[in-house]
Amino acid sequence: MSWKKKIIVAIIVPAAVMANFGCEAGSNSRTPEVETRLSTVKADTITPEAQEINMPFNLEYNEHGVALNERVLGYVDEEKMLIINSYKYMVNIPGDSPPEYATKGMYMVYFDGKTPCQKYDIKSDMYIYSAVPYKDGIIYIRNDFLNEDDFAAGHDMGYRWNVIYSDVDGTNAKKIDSGYSETTSAEIILLEDTPVYVCENFDGDKTDVLIKKIIDLKCETIAVMRNHENTSLFEKNKTEYFLNLYDFNEKAGVAVAGDLEGIKVSYPFKDACNSVSISRDCIVGSFGGEMGNTNITCKSLEDEIEESIPQTKRWWRLTGASGRYCMMVDDGFNPYYFDTDNMEVGKIDIGVLQTEPFAPKMFYPAGKDRFVLELSVDNKEGLNDTHYYIIDMENNG
Repeated sequence: MSWKKKIIVAIIVPAAVMANFGCEAGSNSRTPEVETRLSTVKADTITPEAQEINMPFNLEYNEHGVALNERVLGYVDEEKMLIINSYKYMVNIPGDSPPEYATKGMYMVYFDGKTPCQKYDIKSDMYIYSAVPYKDGIIYIRNDFLNEDDFAAGHDMGYRWNVIYSDVDGTNAKKIDSGYSETTSAEIILLEDTPVYVCENFDGDKTDVLIKKIIDLKCETIAVMRNHENTSLFEKNKTEYFLNLYDFNEKAGVAVAGDLEGIKVSYPFKDACNSVSISRDCIVGSFGGEMGNTNITCKSLEDEIEESIPQTKRWWRLTGASGRYCMMVDDGFNPYYFDTDNMEVGKIDIGVLQTEPFAPKMFYPAGKDRFVLELSVDNKEGLNDTHYYIIDMENNG
């Protein structure tokens, strides 16, 4: 399994792992209009259409069965996904120190199974983990090790993130933006055909979170959140982006959603947040840290109305898209869905998940009620491998 957030290394201890994608409670006294349904609604089990996506390269293993490379999911839309071939601890050459990470190409894979895979011949001695297609090339995020100037400025930890445009063949690379972050790296998405990225800048005293867009290979700032820290992946529905932040000023977790013009919604958390995401027209979160006393709450993107249903489980890795469904898992990695139209929770029945019920899994939005499922399982040789499936919740049994 690959993570783009904070160069996270997966540790397979369900509650601890999924807590990395949780959020902080706030002490804000905001009292919006809230509708609370009095009972947990259990919907029918859905069996969505699921098709495995063929991968453009295999994983390589050393003599101890440890994977030398990993597949990093750098971009997803309705038709395709970008897989990055990322190496961890390359083969050591006597007398040389190998880089911690390296990138050996990116591959655009199409879901129809007919369109040929497109290769971006981009190589780097650094970690590349987020990218979007743009014009005739690609814009990607690369992390660099700290340099002498960084150390001289008093930065003794963290890394320097870079936003770079490159041609398909890896030539004519152009740096668009860069900055220093002590904790969280930058990440880029495509919003209505416009590249939008989130980044942090640490000045030695406090961290600011910035959201920027790219117009003709030049960056423009959309919003700045002073003294905040990013604690989530950069998500989107069709027209809005979404972030889960920690506000050091208020000592509270807060979800923000916006568009190309600015922030539209800022939603402080009133309770412990297990996981939060964005759906078609609302922010969706699992709140409450105590088993048996939790809820799922939907906060409208257009007004102050909230709607909530009580739950007995904590929900993790909640992922919305541009439709009515959100995907999520419980403490045992069992997959469920949440229907925002009917405020219903139900199970997901997919054949591969029956044979690997406790395998770590992650969902990524791929259009209206479509998701890419990333599943980490052992292959026939007993070596850990990552598989991807396109899941269509609209076509279900």
